[in-house]
Amino acid sequence: MIDVQQLECFCAVVRSGSFSKAAAAMSIGQPGLSRHVRRLEEQLGSKLLYRNGRGVALTPAGSQFHATVSVLITQLKEAYDTAAQDSDAPAGQVTLGLPTSMAGLVGAPVLRALKARYPHIELSLIDGFSGHIHEWLVSGRVDMAILHDARHAPSIAVEPLSSEDLFLIGPKTPPGALVRGNETIIALRDIATLPLAIPGPDHGLRRQIDRVSAEAGVKLSVESDVDSLTVIKELIKDGGIYTILPIGCVYQETLAGTLRVCRIVDPPIVNTFVLAAAQNRPFTAAMRTVRNALRDQVAITFTSEGGRKPGDKPQRPANVVQIAASRRRLASA
Repeated sequence: MIDVQQLECFCAVVRSGSFSKAAAAMSIGQPGLSRHVRRLEEQLGSKLLYRNGRGVALTPAGSQFHATVSVLITQLKEAYDTAAQDSDAPAGQVTLGLPTSMAGLVGAPVLRALKARYPHIELSLIDGFSGHIHEWLVSGRVDMAILHDARHAPSIAVEPLSSEDLFLIGPKTPPGALVRGNETIIALRDIATLPLAIPGPDHGLRRQIDRVSAEAGVKLSVESDVDSLTVIKELIKDGGIYTILPIGCVYQETLAGTLRVCRIVDPPIVNTFVLAAAQNRPFTAAMRTVRNALRDQVAITFTSEGGRKPGDKPQRPANVVQIAASRRRLASA
C-alpha cells in the first residue's frame, strides 16, 4: 500500500538535504520523520538515502524513486486544489498571521467581508512582527501569513501583495523635518543623529531599513533593538526616542495627536509585503477564499491610502487625514 505521508517525508528530506531541516519545514519531530523514511525503505527493500554527518544524499535507487514520486506528489496536490476549487460554499478554519501595520488596515474589513459572504469560514487573526509570524507559519500555528518580502524560505510559497512607505515616528516633530503640502517629510540623512528603538536584526523590516541606510551611506543611531510594538510605543511616549515603522502601526496615536509622523525621503524606505503559505500543507478552498478577500481589501486600502502594489512607480503616500477618510469609506461600505 502507498503511504502518502511517507512519500512526502522522503521528498521533504531530499528537498531540505537533512532530516533536521525537513522536520522543521514539515512541523513534525525528527524521530517521527526518520521512522517514516525508514519504514518506506523497509517496505521497498531498498536503501534510498546515504546518511552522513553533513546531511543526506540519494542512492542510485533513491534518485530514480524520487524522480517518479516527486511528480506524483505534485499531481496529488494539484488534484486536491482542483477539487477544492469546485466548492460553492467553502468552509473550515483558517488562521491568518498579519504584521501589526497590515492588521490595523485590512484585518477588520476582511473579517467583516468573509462573515457576510462566507459564514462557514472561521477566520482567526494573529498579529505581530514579521519575524514572529514567519516562525508561526513554519511551525503550523498559522495557515497563511502576510510577510515582509525579505522573509523567503524554501518551505514557503509566496506571491507579491503590496508595498508601503515607512515613517519616522516620535513624540514630536524632529529637527530637519519639512512640511510639504499636507504631509511632513524628513530626509534619511537627517535621521542619523536621532536615537532610535526599532525591531531587531532578525526581522524583515529591520533588514530593509539597514539595507536602504547602507546603500545611502547613512549610519543610524539605534539605541535599542525591540521586538515588541507595545514596548516601542512606550519608549516613544516617554520622550526622546524615535522609531521607524509603517504608519498603520500607530494609526490611532497619530489621529489622537499623541505621536508625530514624518515620511522618510531621499531615499524613501519602502516595505514590500508578500502573501505566504507553507509548501507542505494543503491549500484549502477556505484558504483560497481568504486569500482572494485579502487581495481585494489590500487593493482597496492601498489604492485609497496611497500605497503601492509591486511594480508600481513610487508615488506620494497619503497622510493621516487621507487614511482616516478612506477608513470611513470602508466602514460605511
